[in-house]
Amino acid sequence: MQPTDNNENIRKTLNDRFDQLALTIDDLRSRIREAQHQARAKLELQLAECERQQREAKVKLREFRSDSSDAWSTFKGGMETTWNDLRKTIEDTYSEFKKQ
Repeated sequence: MQPTDNNENIRKTLNDRFDQLALTIDDLRSRIREAQHQARAKLELQLAECERQQREAKVKLREFRSDSSDAWSTFKGGMETTWNDLRKTIEDTYSEFKKQ
């Protein structure tokens, strides 16, 4: 398998993850709409942070066009960090929602 094929598989996997993430964020949005007004403001801020991180990650993914090893290593490390941050923000938001 050529590095380009591997990179394309990784990009597809990341795109699939972001599609699933969009569904999760939509679910959070629906749940927040049902939350009491007082808790809703806090949850909406957390949701906005999830959406901001999601947009940032998608921009990084779109910006990556080089197949060079150095560029790929930099991209991969940054994307892993971005993905982990985003996942933690969503998990924290779900935890906060369950407390309500």
